[in-house]
Amino acid sequence: MNHNPIWKSDASFTLAETEFLMMHNPEDLKRLETTNERFLLGKTRNLVTNTVAMRDSESIKQIVDLGIYKGGSIALYALLFMPLKLVGIEYSKEPVEPLNNFIAKNGLQKQVSTYYGVNQADSKQLRQIVGAEFGGVELDLVVDDASHYYAETRSSFETLFPMLRPGGIYIIEDWGWAHWAGDEWQKSKYFSSKSPSLTNLLIEISMLCASRPDLVASLQIEQSVITVRRGSAKFEPGDFKLEQKYLNRGKKFKPIM
Repeated sequence: MNHNPIWKSDASFTLAETEFLMMHNPEDLKRLETTNERFLLGKTRNLVTNTVAMRDSESIKQIVDLGIYKGGSIALYALLFMPLKLVGIEYSKEPVEPLNNFIAKNGLQKQVSTYYGVNQADSKQLRQIVGAEFGGVELDLVVDDASHYYAETRSSFETLFPMLRPGGIYIIEDWGWAHWAGDEWQKSKYFSSKSPSLTNLLIEISMLCASRPDLVASLQIEQSVITVRRGSAKFEPGDFKLEQKYLNRGKKFKPIM
């Protein structure tokens, strides 16, 4: 039986008797903590609604979630998709104890695994984790809600996108932070004005979609989310490098934004 959110407001809902409180401001998320009674979730109502729609239209049973943070996304995906395997990866070394309690309470120890202290740009470690957890089974969904830095996010994409099944989905959240209104974004303490924005990665994936639709079948852009669907072609053995796959009239792409 599928679980669906019961909305209390645009910022809170219940899913299978589990409470979620949503917020998008970095300072608010940093200030508050998840508890055993309530998960914090750095998403919007529209994004959750779109995730429910994706669940209803796609076959998603093998999931990697980059960026555990407060634990809300892992709980959301576990309840919403009821996956065969869900692996969460987090840069912080500090486990989210309420998430551990949630996993134990719901008997999800075999379905849900969490890894802390892992840099999303560490390709070797990502491959080791995915290999150990999924045993060669192709992924259905990857969600990157981790650092939101260009180099790190690009590295994860190059590592994990080839591991998706044909037709699988790769989501990059909060790609548009450099273009959002408000001092928390335009004068952000988390994202230096000298730091390349994720818009550069969007451009590169767009070029790949145009050059190799057999690798990237489609690319959907929304205000805060990029959704990339994998094509049917097999990836060649070895490392996948974006700049080796797209065409740009012989010009080398430089992240300029």
